[in-house]
Amino acid sequence: MNRKGQTATSEIIIWTVVTGIFTVLLFILGFTIQAFINTVIEVPPRLEAELISLRFTTIPECFAFQDETTGKVVPGVIDLDKFTNEGFSTCYKSEALQGIQSLNFRLKLEKSGQEAITDKYAYKDDFAIFKEVLVKREGMVEKDLLVIYVQKVSR
Repeated sequence: MNRKGQTATSEIIIWTVVTGIFTVLLFILGFTIQAFINTVIEVPPRLEAELISLRFTTIPECFAFQDETTGKVVPGVIDLDKFTNEGFSTCYKSEALQGIQSLNFRLKLEKSGQEAITDKYAYKDDFAIFKEVLVKREGMVEKDLLVIYVQKVSR
């Protein structure tokens, strides 16, 4: 019997097992690091909703009033002509991809009762954000309360 052949075969088997174990350990380490990163950088839903909702009253593509003559945007003043579901769909789109957490919104002006909702809103409110705003209606500006109902969706 050839001793060198047996030694070489057993070394190959040992190195194959060691390489397999090392590969599995690397995968476990990678998944552990990714899970840790995901928990560390998670943004609370209320903060995320607050940051997203800033756009509703501050940019002209949403509901903020923009003076036609000067082009100046007046943050915090809602143009009631823009306050529609169609205006909302150009301003904010819910995520359509699976596996992505998305926020849906329903905006309601307390005095007028007028509402605007996102395209995937299902009338299940998780929490609400309240903002005092001014509303431009037919040349008049009046104070109102904007209630932003938020629906957290995990797909």
